[in-house]
Amino acid sequence: SLRRLLRAKPYDLLLATSGAQALSLFEQHAVDLIVCDARMPFMDGPTLLREVHRRDPHCVNILLTGYADMSMITQAINDGYVFRYISKPWNDEELKLSLDQALEMKSAR
Repeated sequence: SLRRLLRAKPYDLLLATSGAQALSLFEQHAVDLIVCDARMPFMDGPTLLREVHRRDPHCVNILLTGYADMSMITQAINDGYVFRYISKPWNDEELKLSLDQALEMKSAR
């Protein structure tokens, strides 16, 4: 659904189905922004984004979550490795606006 939503945007999308695959892509490509689900097999989203932040603190991270584990979300934001979280199901326009804002912030740095 992200691919469909973002097909008109000028983004180069890299898609992964696991945290390990995402880290592999991250090592092979320059990545400005990661949108990650909170729940994934073998590695949850906050763990992936913490590792991405450790490797590149300038990569902007957005966490998608379909459940309200506010302590996990709050911790991730307070630790500084998640720019924003978005609840699922997301509003398409809100998500696109969040991506644009995240990339503008990165560009301004």
